[in-house]
Amino acid sequence: MGMIHHYTTIENLALILRNRNIRFNRLDRVDDLEEGNTVSNGINLSKYVFVSCWTESDEESIPLWKLYADGKSGVRISLENNFFEEYDIKSSDRISVVDETVKSILSFEEMFNKQYIFISFVNDSNFFYRPIEYVDDIITRTENVVQRRGDAIMISFGEVGKYKHKRWAFQDESRFVLTAIPKLYDIDISNPLFSSMVVDSLKRNIELPFDDYFLGIKKSALDKLVVTLCPSATVSQEIMIQSLIKEYAPNAIIKHSHLKQCIKLK
Repeated sequence: MGMIHHYTTIENLALILRNRNIRFNRLDRVDDLEEGNTVSNGINLSKYVFVSCWTESDEESIPLWKLYADGKSGVRISLENNFFEEYDIKSSDRISVVDETVKSILSFEEMFNKQYIFISFVNDSNFFYRPIEYVDDIITRTENVVQRRGDAIMISFGEVGKYKHKRWAFQDESRFVLTAIPKLYDIDISNPLFSSMVVDSLKRNIELPFDDYFLGIKKSALDKLVVTLCPSATVSQEIMIQSLIKEYAPNAIIKHSHLKQCIKLK
């Protein structure tokens, strides 16, 4: 299985290793203002979608080093793309699972609780992990994501967080995506009024109680972790990273950048 890569700071590396989780950022808080303003039929969908951004390109990217790894002091982390913790979700009187048991990156309690629900949770689905499509116009791709049919609403959430303008094509991005919907009141998913409650929550643009979300990493996944040092990494930075790896992921590999002798990032 191929590796995917994430450019970040040493500080974030420390948090990822210590907490053994990955942060998902709300779509309306990302650096691309266009995709962070995905509105359809009066509903701002961006504040219900959370993303963790990666690339499948093995070749190091100078722009990504500059934008997301503090230029001269960050790292690139590489993991196999099935690195999230998994939970068995089984059929019950509260939920029906086609295959009786399904692997989920969220526990049942995380997915369905008093304040919100998640609607993307299967680890190997295209809904959860998707490549970005780079297009000329994001609005035309997303303006009809919400379809009103009388009092009912049909939402193609798989289209949200899927497109970016071609000016961002240098990122060569794939991403993990979570979608959360706030609950106006505490009713179970099996309740006949549940769908109406979801629609009403979206119509009112109800806020979620969090701005980001964290998913756990399998402990075994860290055994295959590769940390690439920034091209301009200093000796002291390398020592700090070695210390973090020794403490939290002793089987991980630290590599020098292929660009080390090619560029001096400032």
